[in-house]
Amino acid sequence: MPFMQKMQEHILPFDYEKLKGFTFDMSKGVKPNAEIIPPPQMTHFRHPFNYSYHQNPSVKPVADQFGNITMSNVHGSVKVFGQPVPPDIHEVPSAPAHELLPFESLEASLKGLIASARRLLEDRPIFTRKALLNSIPDIDSDSTSTNFVKRMYQYCGYSFSSGPWRDAIVRFGVDPRKDPGCRIYQTMMFMLENEPKDSRAKYNRRPADHAAAQEGPRKESHLFDGKTVSKNGKTWQVCDISDPFLSRLLATTDLRQECDIENDGWYQNGTWAKAKIIMKAKIQAILSNEPQDEAVYITVANRLPDVIRPKDTPYTKQYENATGYEVQLASHIRRASAPERILAQNGDNDGDDDKEESDSVASSPTSQDRAIDPRLTAMASSTLGEGIAPPEEVSDGMDIDTPLNESIPTPYEMAL
Repeated sequence: MPFMQKMQEHILPFDYEKLKGFTFDMSKGVKPNAEIIPPPQMTHFRHPFNYSYHQNPSVKPVADQFGNITMSNVHGSVKVFGQPVPPDIHEVPSAPAHELLPFESLEASLKGLIASARRLLEDRPIFTRKALLNSIPDIDSDSTSTNFVKRMYQYCGYSFSSGPWRDAIVRFGVDPRKDPGCRIYQTMMFMLENEPKDSRAKYNRRPADHAAAQEGPRKESHLFDGKTVSKNGKTWQVCDISDPFLSRLLATTDLRQECDIENDGWYQNGTWAKAKIIMKAKIQAILSNEPQDEAVYITVANRLPDVIRPKDTPYTKQYENATGYEVQLASHIRRASAPERILAQNGDNDGDDDKEESDSVASSPTSQDRAIDPRLTAMASSTLGEGIAPPEEVSDGMDIDTPLNESIPTPYEMAL
């Protein structure tokens, strides 16, 4: 008798004599015409749905190096073992991680890619990921899969998780913290917007038509010449900057005695802050299709010292005729230089030491009288410029404490 019929005849009448006649079939096995009762709620189907569960076809038995059979997803993403190291690590990695597969067991295409990257790293020990990929001949960096490239990087070098060489691929065994010559490989990272801010963009179905030269060739996306910017990359190295003004600014030999592993590397805090903020202003002007005011960049860079300290005289008091754009640039540079770190590293002294500190700041070399590194002289074909006309008066309502994370207005925006 079907189960539901037995339930209806013996249980539902609430008769004790009929209830005693209700029994379960305790025999094992599946019975013919067995009823599968659906739950009382959560479904409106009379019969259960067949979900056709089956094993993932990509999971297959694989033998490890010891002969043990394990189940593995053969099409899964490759695990990356080359994790970034902290900037204060005592000794940098000298070889790939031992968990990696032997080089000989890799596929031929990957081995060829790794060999090409290693040859490039012999001549130039530090690359950004984009620069290394762009420098490999006969490879299309846009069509190369992400997992394939990640596997290449972990066989070629290591990277720092933060600091002046953040996210760059460093050849195994090379420690840029010990060699001042590695300052030309320091990295600058910027947050770039995909499109300039436009209040009408949401009403315009057609994207803004920007100059085609802004994208530039894909193989040159790691370079910055001060005229075009490729959005296919947001990290640049000093040696890949060919803008004349920035090249000369960064070609200084006025360096630190010890490397600042957290922020400035081998550069003085003022030099590195000026380079980053002015380069950011140039990128914003290029992406916004607005003219650049080189005279303002030169004026601010020449007036600010290479070593910025907390007790320096404010820019507006030193130069009362400074324009509003100059004041904002100087404020951003001072914030980026983090002058309080100078006191933390050297100690804050009182009395006569304060006078000595002020004298050292006053005599700190600027962009006009600094020595030039001969290795980088070829990168800058023009000088910083002299004989700049006196700037306009600063507006009374200018806020000199604009946060660094806000975008720097261009001279065109200041005039609106």
